[in-house]
Amino acid sequence: MSRFACKNFNLETLFVIKDVHDVFFISTLADFIAKVADGHDDLLNLIIEVSGEKRPDTKMETVKNLWVPAVNNTGQFGRWAVCEVTEPYQAMSTIREFLEK
Repeated sequence: MSRFACKNFNLETLFVIKDVHDVFFISTLADFIAKVADGHDDLLNLIIEVSGEKRPDTKMETVKNLWVPAVNNTGQFGRWAVCEVTEPYQAMSTIREFLEK
């Protein structure tokens, strides 16, 4: 499924998602980014967030509803998607189910 992945540890200067919370900008980091061969001509850049529990989260909503569509709309940075893992021990099946949609 995946060609390679990276853990976003101390990579603040390489990959930061800006989130708007009230009137303040908040920088957040993705837990993982995987390059996935999903049957298209190019690889999918999959942001994997491991939250441990399902909760209303402005960060995830911002990434899903604003950041990913905006980046995909530019067409300059490849294809992006975001998958939230709420059960860490089920991460593989959660990601597979997400990719099958």
